[in-house]
Amino acid sequence: MTSLPFISFSSDTHTDTQLVQALVEGDINLLSVAYQYGMAADDYVYRGSEEPVNGVSSLGFYNNGLSALGAAGLILSTGSAEPGQENTSEAFSYSFYQWIDSNAGGAVDTASADATKLSLVVDVDESSRSLSMDVVLASDEYPEFTGTEYTDLITISVNGEDYLHAQELFAAGSGYIRSNTSGDFPIEYDGVSEILNLTIPIEPGASQLDILVQDSLDSKNDTALIISSLSVSDKPAMGALAVVKPEVDSEYIKQSSVNQRIELKSDFNGDIIFNEIAGDDLLITGNGFSRAIMPVNLTDISDYELEPDGDFSLVTAYGQKYFTGLDHLELNDAYVVFDTRPGGDTHTIYSMYYRLTGKEADSETLGQWLSLMMEDNLEAWQLGDLLLDYYLPWLDSDQKIERIYEQTWGKTPGVDELDYYIDQVDGDAFKSKGDLLYQSSMLQDNLKALEDIGFTGNFQVLSPDFF
Repeated sequence: MTSLPFISFSSDTHTDTQLVQALVEGDINLLSVAYQYGMAADDYVYRGSEEPVNGVSSLGFYNNGLSALGAAGLILSTGSAEPGQENTSEAFSYSFYQWIDSNAGGAVDTASADATKLSLVVDVDESSRSLSMDVVLASDEYPEFTGTEYTDLITISVNGEDYLHAQELFAAGSGYIRSNTSGDFPIEYDGVSEILNLTIPIEPGASQLDILVQDSLDSKNDTALIISSLSVSDKPAMGALAVVKPEVDSEYIKQSSVNQRIELKSDFNGDIIFNEIAGDDLLITGNGFSRAIMPVNLTDISDYELEPDGDFSLVTAYGQKYFTGLDHLELNDAYVVFDTRPGGDTHTIYSMYYRLTGKEADSETLGQWLSLMMEDNLEAWQLGDLLLDYYLPWLDSDQKIERIYEQTWGKTPGVDELDYYIDQVDGDAFKSKGDLLYQSSMLQDNLKALEDIGFTGNFQVLSPDFF
């Protein structure tokens, strides 16, 4: 529609569908959409002392043209939805004198005028646990009027309860707001928040989501909310988290007490270190190996939960941590492994040990072999060779193949059958005897046995001495 990053919404020229498409990401069942906003249709709105501004409204579209403001979405403002692309005004203000909101989510009872509100009724099923959205808060009241009765309202509420808590985010020293008084960011506001991911708890059925910005006591010094990527999530709600995308390959150290959503690169392979710093954090790992390191003991964990999909959360004196796709967790007095599904190193070790011995592996056995596999960067077939040599040192090569056959099929092979597998190991079918053991351990009967004994998908607590 335009090359500018912002464009005002008008119900005369835009549709409800366009609003929804700009805001929603993925499938979400919307039952209704309603909005109230101000439009400069008369000659009482001016830029300075120049000609009147017509066609500008307090609700608009954002096209992802400014990297500091996140993905494309909507802007709701107490003034113009088309803020300038540089900070030139000490008190950026537009007044449209629109309605006063009678339900501001219980945030502050000082609302006056210049309100912009978007209301959506969403219907979710039983698998949904939260609504997720990305937001950026911006205000020209920062820092002079922060925490005063003049602070504008920004609320994001579900069924009347505000979950954004914008005044806490704007509070001095919170770490969420970036000063723009020197014009570092290309937008006409003195304070601009980090990109925040907000997750809100939601119950199955229909709920009303209200997004509101509104002046308090006066109509000066405008405030805005940029919002995008509204979706339904099966993850628990964690409130507002600063989105962090570290450009590191093998180690990330959290150095801020700000609550963070840490999104690692897809090829990240290494450690995520949480020092003695408070904060509620969500960690989203990449496709490589990931290990979180925390300076706490097992007894310091006041609560924990392992999700059916392998996600893991825990609560300590340093706050809540929620891990998605984490492989290992190193504590002061324990080493916890989560890679207990097919494809994980711990699962590989356990499945081969179980196939070879017919026994469950204890924590010491797992710890010894896992540390060796990690230290020497062993592949599964290489580990299989070591297991065969360690547990069956008295057998020669052919006898080890015979033992694998017996453990796999529950019977002694005939001469022709044994010769066939010997030829397969010596040929191209298997890299080694260890590979034959590994492939055997991945057969359905062995995998089901690991599920039946409660190993698969469960975490294992190992001694940290091996690591």
